[in-house]
Amino acid sequence: MADFCTAESVTRYLRAKTSAPETVVPTARKLLAGDFPLYLPNSAMFVFDLVCDRVGDFSGKSFLPWKYCPQLWQLWWEVWQALGSDALDREMRAKAFRRVKTVSVATAVVDHVCGEVAKHHVVTPESAALLQSMFLCLDTFSTSGYIDVDEYSAVGLLKSYSQLLLAMGSAPRHNLPIDRWTSLVNGVYELPHQAVTYKPSRKSMAKYFADVLPVHLVLFADHMLPSDTHNTLHSIFSSILFKLERNSLPAHIAAAMQTAPDFLHERAVSFLFSEVLSNLASTNIAACESIYIKLTTGKFAHMADHLINVLASVNKTLSPTFFSEIYAKELSQSPTNWVLLSRLLQLDPALTISKWKEVVAGGSKEPLANILVIAENIASGFVRARDFPLFATDVYPYALKVSRHWASAAVVAKLTPKVKELSGNQIARLTKQFLDSHALKPLSLLVQGLLFCPLAKQKAPQSLFTDYSFCHAGWSEVAYYVLCVYGEPVLKSHPNIMDKVFDNNNHNPKSDTDLALVFRIAELSGDPLLIDAKLVLAYIKSMPKDTLVAFAERWVVILGLVPNAYSEWLSRVFASLDPQPVLHFFNTRNALLCELPAFLTALSDFLKHSSPSCIYELISTFPPMVFRKFFGEFLPKMCTEALAQPKNAIIRSTLRHVLQDPGLTSPVEKDFQILHQLVAGSNEETLADTLAVANGIWRAHIASIKIPQSKAYVENAIKTLEKNLKALTPTAKKQSKADAKTSQNADLLLSRVILSTESAKQLDSFEAFLEKYVAVICGDMTKENIEQQLSALSELPNLTDPAKAHIKKAVRDFGAEQVSAECQAQLFSLVTKVSDKGDAQFIIALFVALSQCHSKLPARDSTREALLASIRSYISALPDDTYTDIFALCLKSLRDAPAEYVSPLTDACSVLLSYVRVENELAHAKLLVVFMSAFIERNTDLQSPATVLLFVKTLTQLLVDKTWVFKQYTVELVLGIVHLLVHEKDFGAASQDVYLAVVRLVSCVVLFHRHRLSSRYHLVVKVFTDMMMPISNVGVLRGSSACAAAYARVLTSLCEPQSHASTKESDALTSRTALFRKALRKHAHILLVNYIYIRLNHQFSAEVNDQMMSGIYSLFSLFSKNELSLANQCLDPSGRAYYQSLYSTYKDHGRWKE
Repeated sequence: MADFCTAESVTRYLRAKTSAPETVVPTARKLLAGDFPLYLPNSAMFVFDLVCDRVGDFSGKSFLPWKYCPQLWQLWWEVWQALGSDALDREMRAKAFRRVKTVSVATAVVDHVCGEVAKHHVVTPESAALLQSMFLCLDTFSTSGYIDVDEYSAVGLLKSYSQLLLAMGSAPRHNLPIDRWTSLVNGVYELPHQAVTYKPSRKSMAKYFADVLPVHLVLFADHMLPSDTHNTLHSIFSSILFKLERNSLPAHIAAAMQTAPDFLHERAVSFLFSEVLSNLASTNIAACESIYIKLTTGKFAHMADHLINVLASVNKTLSPTFFSEIYAKELSQSPTNWVLLSRLLQLDPALTISKWKEVVAGGSKEPLANILVIAENIASGFVRARDFPLFATDVYPYALKVSRHWASAAVVAKLTPKVKELSGNQIARLTKQFLDSHALKPLSLLVQGLLFCPLAKQKAPQSLFTDYSFCHAGWSEVAYYVLCVYGEPVLKSHPNIMDKVFDNNNHNPKSDTDLALVFRIAELSGDPLLIDAKLVLAYIKSMPKDTLVAFAERWVVILGLVPNAYSEWLSRVFASLDPQPVLHFFNTRNALLCELPAFLTALSDFLKHSSPSCIYELISTFPPMVFRKFFGEFLPKMCTEALAQPKNAIIRSTLRHVLQDPGLTSPVEKDFQILHQLVAGSNEETLADTLAVANGIWRAHIASIKIPQSKAYVENAIKTLEKNLKALTPTAKKQSKADAKTSQNADLLLSRVILSTESAKQLDSFEAFLEKYVAVICGDMTKENIEQQLSALSELPNLTDPAKAHIKKAVRDFGAEQVSAECQAQLFSLVTKVSDKGDAQFIIALFVALSQCHSKLPARDSTREALLASIRSYISALPDDTYTDIFALCLKSLRDAPAEYVSPLTDACSVLLSYVRVENELAHAKLLVVFMSAFIERNTDLQSPATVLLFVKTLTQLLVDKTWVFKQYTVELVLGIVHLLVHEKDFGAASQDVYLAVVRLVSCVVLFHRHRLSSRYHLVVKVFTDMMMPISNVGVLRGSSACAAAYARVLTSLCEPQSHASTKESDALTSRTALFRKALRKHAHILLVNYIYIRLNHQFSAEVNDQMMSGIYSLFSLFSKNELSLANQCLDPSGRAYYQSLYSTYKDHGRWKE
């Protein structure tokens, strides 16, 4: 960079066409800083004018790229700030700034960055810096200056910015402040709207619908925006479509769809239509109909089916002309969309009656998948027209003539549920008509539909099925379903059904329905002789594979009457089908199959001679008791295969399932060496299942220790493991990192299983065994396997002094290592186990330090719970004097601690508070008061919602379980804490959880300590008023129905005390409940007045207000005429009007009436 000595030379350089912004900006900064030996009056104004000229230049090629230089925008911001201190400078600055079309420049910058993002598929650092600098200037100009912008330019900026967001899409954004930028763009967009005479121009609205709306729709539909940005852009979208252009919306949408860009997809169009319906359907359904027609013309015509379903879902009456227009339009298309036409028939009863034949005939060539939809739509249309009998008598017979698909089981399954829409008289009339005319298929449809009808409708046509009226040759389907509906009564009155239905003397079934009829009669009569075993076996061999499972689901019990039927079916099903549908059958019908010994025996025999690929998954579907009885002989084979295939996780998980309750009869249960081999062969995937097997077997032997075999097993196991542990010294045992991770050493694993049981301490050589195990674990601990080793040690429930010494040494050795937070939590757990009462101060300090250290980690919740569990276990075992001293010390520390230690110290005190003891009532009650006072004092430093929740839940539990610790002043402190938590603090995402916990706290005060509130209801009214604010429309929990419902419940509890009168009290003239209500009545009108004030000034959402009403009505139940009048006098005119409305609603709906 050259050194300039004169003002002329520097200004000539800065204005030169050949100068680049990368060199001009540093030169200008040196000029402003006075680094050149020259004098230039008003240098800041000169630089500002220069930047305004260069940024606003759209004509020449020399200066056009300057506006894309981030450093130039930064310089512009700096000079703007420099010219802001003096009034004359500000005036000159404003005069120069008026020459710049700021919004046009910003739009050009955004378009440039959008192009770069589209080119590189990422927001480059240069683009990010340019946007940061440009929006910084835009923010400054709008707050300390004035941006002149017309509506068309504002819409242009909105268009470019929206396209930038679309281009960024899934590209990395480098933590860009998108929400802040969106707010700035929205501020510029709103500037033209602030004029009193504002009226949207046609040109700008046309630009929005043509250029901006498609982009917004894609952004909204694909959920590509941060929450605040989405809300801001959606507000603009809603304002234009449903306020400014509400009356001309169909025309605008039609124009937009004619020029729809390629990136506009179906989800976006569906989103647009859903928004239209949400905003217009309740007031202008005709506009929704018109917009539907516009959307389904042209590019998105294929969405007609989907959008008509969306339109129909609003549950508004659509005009007949709308349906007729769409019907005529679609009928003229080639090819015709018969599914859509059938949907129109479903929606319009008049169209159904007049056009059904045309649609049935026209759609007769459609594939079965479309016929299913057409049939259901037309049937639903007749139901809606209240004329389903016409469908049964005319439509269905006609459809059977024009298309064979209407007779398929799939179509019948769609139509039969519609029969329940008929009345009993209609069903009886149709049944008689079909019986008289011998209409087989319509009658079959009707009878099958009876299965979906209530009992009264089923009984309506029962008297018509007499004298074998339903039994004709080939009518086995009708006869079968009649027997399914009416059962034994019909069979008893028609014993010769098979003679009438079958056209042969042997009653041999020739079709599926023939066989179903035979099975049903056998099922009802219990006569197996009706079934021809050879025919059934032949049928099973020949039946289509896709009906095998359905056949068994219906007839699995009856097949037990046929010799070898189960075996034949099992052979067919495993040979023909994939494992999944078979396993699904065994899982869903498991309860029934377990009651069929013949089936289980056949399955066992089948598995002996063939091994399907899913044998172990199949065995896992049966309970262990069933396995023992029918499949127990598979256990040795299973163990052998588990040893031979150590990586097969299915075998191990099956072994775990069947050995949940070991019988100690198989080799793996009786021979410790086999179990040892099984554990030794485990890998990371199978280890958990194998250890579960070992644990179950060991516990079973311990439970049977008095039996010689189990006693010998236990002694042999411990002897073997003790011997093997001696060889596991740190020098002899060198594991790889993978081995350390999966812990393959069977001796250590089995020792861990044995020593982790409480009963282990009863073993003869327990202490020596434990100490050897702990010594090996601690001696072999490395940084790579520390998590595994710590986990093993933490599971030991019983520790001797030498074992504790080994653990302490290991903790000291690894405590200073850089280990994970989980490891630190495990180390802390061990420290609490091996420490005694003399270490209490150290334990608390260590807990506080670890909690503070972990508070900023991603997995802080899990480690926090682990730390709390450990310290609870330790504190619960402290003697009373140590407990009292350490609690007092924690409270003293809490008052004086730095802010970052307040939350962990509060956690420690909350845990300590849980263990107050009635034996030391006076001292511990004082400690509670000190703790609550310290909590109030340090509340500003409590930023952790989890800490607050723990504190509140602890207080709640004490109020219920240890009522003796709460005195009058303590209860008042509780109310003060409630005020603090609901009125003054915001806990972000956890606000609802904190609020609900606080409500439970207040509820416990009301339920268990109401006697202490008799002269303190002014405090209660204040607290209940505070609890309303968070759920109002200005609160952090606005719209939360759960919080409003909780508030209503606790308010009802306050106003309606529970009545638990003792014998002594029952003789009194005035009950305690009446006294409580009388004391509250003096103050309750203030709470009602406060509710009305908040309702009128801050509002509640409709859902919240509805939930609160039960609580508000309970206030009215307290009042006499005096309180009602007093509440009325406390209100202003608007409040009185709402009060009168509220009281009228209470009288009509809110109070109990006989």
